[in-house]
Amino acid sequence: MECYPRVRSRPGSGRDPRFMSRSEQSQGARGPLRRAGIAALTTLLTVLLAPTEARAEPSAGSRLTLPAPTGPHSVGTVSMHLVDRSRSDPWVPTRPYRELMISVWYPARDADRYPIAPYLQRGAADGLATAVGTWGDGPPVIPKGSVDFAAVRTHGRTGAPVELRGGRRPVVLFSPGHLAPRAFNTTLVEDLASHGSVVVTIDHTYESDVDFPPSATHPGGRVEKRQVKLPATAEEVVEFDRTTIAARVADTRTVLDQLHVLAGGRNPDAEQRRLPAGLADALDLTRVGMFGHSGGGATTAEAMYYEPRIKAGVVVDSYLSYGMDLPGAPPAAVLPPVATEGLDRPVLLFSSSAFNLTHRGDPADPSIASFWAHQRAWKRDLQLQEAKHISFADYESLLPQIVASGVAKLPPGTTPEEYVQGEIGTLPPGEAVGTSRAYLRAFFDLHLRHRPTRLFDRPSPRYPAADLIP
Repeated sequence: MECYPRVRSRPGSGRDPRFMSRSEQSQGARGPLRRAGIAALTTLLTVLLAPTEARAEPSAGSRLTLPAPTGPHSVGTVSMHLVDRSRSDPWVPTRPYRELMISVWYPARDADRYPIAPYLQRGAADGLATAVGTWGDGPPVIPKGSVDFAAVRTHGRTGAPVELRGGRRPVVLFSPGHLAPRAFNTTLVEDLASHGSVVVTIDHTYESDVDFPPSATHPGGRVEKRQVKLPATAEEVVEFDRTTIAARVADTRTVLDQLHVLAGGRNPDAEQRRLPAGLADALDLTRVGMFGHSGGGATTAEAMYYEPRIKAGVVVDSYLSYGMDLPGAPPAAVLPPVATEGLDRPVLLFSSSAFNLTHRGDPADPSIASFWAHQRAWKRDLQLQEAKHISFADYESLLPQIVASGVAKLPPGTTPEEYVQGEIGTLPPGEAVGTSRAYLRAFFDLHLRHRPTRLFDRPSPRYPAADLIP
């Protein structure tokens, strides 16, 4: 699901590996690690584009859990339906307004009195279950409908009151990868909230299936299905990236505007549903950060370029160009201003070793190299070793549980360990999650809370998989 793999295809092919089959990718991505890194994601991406089919009786889901947050606070969460009537929808031109769903995650009190938040609502859950049901070009490894992602247990408590001791808190926005739901990186989001941040996750409507709440016109709720069309040529990829990132930046501005409405004492939810006690008083909108995975990473960089309210950002495993230069083919990538001019606020580039999107890659991605050369403020380039693109998402923790549950139909001669490592890398999931959480939290603590850290100054013996690229 993207989380489209944002990498290059084989020389002269003129095709973007985000839209290639696994067998095609294995013949042509840049470098063996990168070839291996896109396998799981292409599976998810390909099937999310198909209509959701009837689900089989789930045999896994209620047993799947996300890693527990490590902070001192319980975590609360609430979803909100936002409507921006200042612009039409970029994907449905007949709709003269833009609708978004967001979730707000925050430090909570008395959380045990409130229900556990579902990982996904039914529409998005069915889409993800369908995605993992078709694995590569052969028979399904994880049969369709065998995992109920709506039953996955999170650690958030819906509607719990906000913990206001300690004053207003920094706000961190999150943008998911293309075609991914806003919940797909909950492991990182919950941890930030447990350490005292308010985290706002954004669904970019019509890039993925999005569940909207009951309303006067839709008393049973509704699911808005994906409308975004995938490009077929290198030229179309340039326009696809340009258009989707522009829509996402506008979504980010809408969310920021509505957070100011909330902080001002009004309820921005379209249905005026009750919000958790203390939520408006918890937001410090002078301290806003942002991070995003894959396409969400590019969204983060561009949103910072156009939106000065965002003070610091993390680009997770993403290039910054529109389209990509393919080895052996004429240059096709278009570098946006953020790549050619850099930013005047702190940025962390955080990549997987499989994608190798560092400023010193072999060869270096031109958009990353250009951004690094022109960045005018604090910068670090960090790589997670033995990891793949999906290692930053919840699938890093969920896939081993799914395989262990027995629903997976592994290829002949493949052990469960071999299969899991082939999809998420050889770095143990606990270490991948712990390292990602630690550096993400340290970055926002440093730049939004002014808490010093040594993690970005030298290698850490506690996190040996984190490689600082000089």
